[in-house]
Amino acid sequence: MIPSMLQYNITNARTGINYNQPVMNIKQPKATLDIKQPKADMTISTTPSKLLIDQTEAFAAMDRLDPLRRAKEYVDKIMAEYPELVKKRARQGDQMMRIENGGGAIAAIAKENGTPPMKQMVMGFIPKTPFDVKIDYQPSEVNIDVRRNAPVINSSVNRPQIDIPRWSASIYMEQMPSIDFDYLGKNINLNG
Repeated sequence: MIPSMLQYNITNARTGINYNQPVMNIKQPKATLDIKQPKADMTISTTPSKLLIDQTEAFAAMDRLDPLRRAKEYVDKIMAEYPELVKKRARQGDQMMRIENGGGAIAAIAKENGTPPMKQMVMGFIPKTPFDVKIDYQPSEVNIDVRRNAPVINSSVNRPQIDIPRWSASIYMEQMPSIDFDYLGKNINLNG
């Protein structure tokens, strides 16, 4: 006799997942940069040069003297010659006192006083030395002042632009679950 059997068959459920993973997009704009370089401030100042030429001694060598110097030199000459002049006048006075002795005192005195000394021609250079003309030169001064101006730098950061689309997952039933029962054996009447 075949025993009655209940046979069952189970099919498990199986799920599936579909992933949607779009690409992430990142853009980094360049920073905004503004640079300005002001020109340097420069000032230049000069003092004029001075040239002084003193030709007083060169003119004196040519006998072109100013009145005060000519008077001083004349006084100095007279003061140096005065003792000799007094001696000469005293000697000539003595000669005149002895005029009665003869000897032509008046003619001798007239000849001595009336005949100027002979002048000699001498070749020379004017000015006699290069040091008779005095030259004084003061060069000009140049002052340069430079003031540096720092650059003006303005920068601003631009944030990155990030685009992240949403990822998604969809779950579906790949295989539906099921249970099948089969009865093997005699039929049973459940009604009665």
